[in-house]
Amino acid sequence: MLLLLTAEPNTVSTWQDWQQHSVDPEDQRGLSRFPAGEHAVANSTVAALAVQCSPYEEMEGAPPVYLTVVAQANRSLDVSGDKARSALVRLATDFARQAHKDARCDLPSRLPEG
Repeated sequence: MLLLLTAEPNTVSTWQDWQQHSVDPEDQRGLSRFPAGEHAVANSTVAALAVQCSPYEEMEGAPPVYLTVVAQANRSLDVSGDKARSALVRLATDFARQAHKDARCDLPSRLPEG
């Protein structure tokens, strides 16, 4: 298996906690932000982003629900680090766009046009 794509709903207390939960510890090195959704980070092995999906309507003051999307290479890609990062960012963003639509999220995704 070369790539793993996941999309799952969750709440976020802090973006640091989100990042630690969303990205495997061995993939944390060299992460840098990219413009997509509410928060997005990537390196040459993983791209992870969070898009708002829906507010909790039942409980006043409850945090909003985010859709977390991760594109993870299970082994090194046969391209340079910058090209691998770019490919994973593009893949994660495209997958997030579709997952946001399929989940029928109530809030705008804030993803770049694609």
